[in-house]
Amino acid sequence: MRCGIYVRVSTDEQRDNGYSIDSQLRMIKEYCEKNNYDIVNVYKLVNI
Repeated sequence: MRCGIYVRVSTDEQRDNGYSIDSQLRMIKEYCEKNNYDIVNVYKLVNI
């Protein structure tokens, strides 16, 4: 199955407590690999 990934950080607290863009991408990519998802696009939003 094909999918797009949307990651977002809107506060310094999120970024500093394990929810950075890189952390989110790593977790989502692991999930997709385990569940046979094909990532076709990544959407990033940083509002800090």
